[in-house]
Amino acid sequence: MNRLLLVAVLVVSQLAFAADQWTTPFQGVRRLERATSNQRIHAVVVDLSVAGVKLQSTASSQRGRTPSSYARLVGAQVAINADFFNWNGYKTSGLAVGNGVKWPDTNDSRTYGTFAFDTTPLAPRVELQPPEHVMQPAAWMKGVVSGRPRVLAAGQVLSSSVSVCANNVRHPRTAIGLSADKKKLFMVVVDGRSSVAIGMTCSEVGALLKSLGAAEGMNLDGGGSSAMYVQGFGTVNRPSDGQERVVGNHLAVFAKPTVRTGIVKGAIMVSGATTRITGAVVRVSNGMKSTTSTNGLYDFTLPVGTYTITASAPGFAPASVKRTITASTTIWGSISLKRSATADFDKDGVLDSRDNCARVKNATQANNDGDAAGDACDGDDDNDTRADEDDNCPMRANTNQVDSDRDGLGDVCDSTPGTPRPVDAVLDEPLDLENAWLPLATDDLSFLQSVEADLPLLDDEEGDLEGELVEGDETPLEDDLLEADREVLEAAGCSAAPFAVWPMLSALWLLRARRRRSELCG
Repeated sequence: MNRLLLVAVLVVSQLAFAADQWTTPFQGVRRLERATSNQRIHAVVVDLSVAGVKLQSTASSQRGRTPSSYARLVGAQVAINADFFNWNGYKTSGLAVGNGVKWPDTNDSRTYGTFAFDTTPLAPRVELQPPEHVMQPAAWMKGVVSGRPRVLAAGQVLSSSVSVCANNVRHPRTAIGLSADKKKLFMVVVDGRSSVAIGMTCSEVGALLKSLGAAEGMNLDGGGSSAMYVQGFGTVNRPSDGQERVVGNHLAVFAKPTVRTGIVKGAIMVSGATTRITGAVVRVSNGMKSTTSTNGLYDFTLPVGTYTITASAPGFAPASVKRTITASTTIWGSISLKRSATADFDKDGVLDSRDNCARVKNATQANNDGDAAGDACDGDDDNDTRADEDDNCPMRANTNQVDSDRDGLGDVCDSTPGTPRPVDAVLDEPLDLENAWLPLATDDLSFLQSVEADLPLLDDEEGDLEGELVEGDETPLEDDLLEADREVLEAAGCSAAPFAVWPMLSALWLLRARRRRSELCG
């Protein structure tokens, strides 16, 4: 067995001995909470054959919401984040379909796999397709979300070298899986980037899905995007950004409650004022927890009974109310919080008024870049304008993100930045020129500057060399590069003409130009 896969299997086997807490919050939906010394795992197993169970994905008009916001918008019981996406317009990187309608600015490609489903009661059709299966949406597909890479196939855990899995680095992860009979859907969110949750590699996520009963599995967008919402519990994981991220699209589950329930909702406000508090943590005495949205509101769907509801926020003293829930009714439970000079929201021994990250325990107050946000809360620890999860050297400033050997580690952090890698970063095929990955000569730049053609500006939000052309061209990037190479070199007349290149791709273009020049220009 591959050593990496063996390690992944052993890791998940050890996790199976941890204290697992299984509950059934809705008919046909089982929920797992798993905590170990260094992992926090949240999973939902959905029985698609149970009456009332239905899947839904985000429509184009509903894009750009947090998972909890989307779930509340459509009334879903469970929701997770889905596709990788571009911040500009929240366009998904892969194919997206919601309510039976394809997003007009998305298409499938060889880079992304797809999960498609219909809404037939008791026996919905579901298909989890690998990236090499490129498709157009069929009439039966009421929803499609995309991801990469495939992490489980026919019960076998897979390894991958794609950028989101590079170097076997552990990150927060979101993934989905299907049982062999396609009757069960598995939705998994793994926390990471914290002292209590280290995250997982892609192979470890595949092994986790397998241990839960899946036969097929696919990785979705992770990092700070990873989040799971469960009605009545709120956001059940701890997103690495410190709060839920607004993402492109989502995958949601509808199901009937298992017991008689009612709803309690309310606003968390500053005492003596009408100002509402965003980001306040609201806890129910039965263990449920939620965070107030931008309008300062919370809501819980609770079984019939009496509960104490407690709200807290940095800089305020906690406060509570008691409410009795009756079946099929909605009651209010707003709470006012008083400001407190002695408040310590995260209980790390540092008063909120002095804490550079009041929401996360950080007694050391580490602050690598010396800005107002401590490292525990700072999404850009080196202050180089690149988010930590997208930064190839997150603790040392490197705005240009130079990575000479394409190993995923920026040169400023790499002890051997010139070590060659014998594959093409985009086409994943051997380079055909000797020494092609050695440091570039000045004449390569001179050559490109002499080309009489404009190179297209490439949209590569993640900096992983898998973007696409800005001007509405949905062709896979590798095809775009080949076509651009042809056009550029056909136009090579060795006379000057300026052009623009996306910064993360400039070195790659130089390498490719060297190869094409040798082939076509001599």
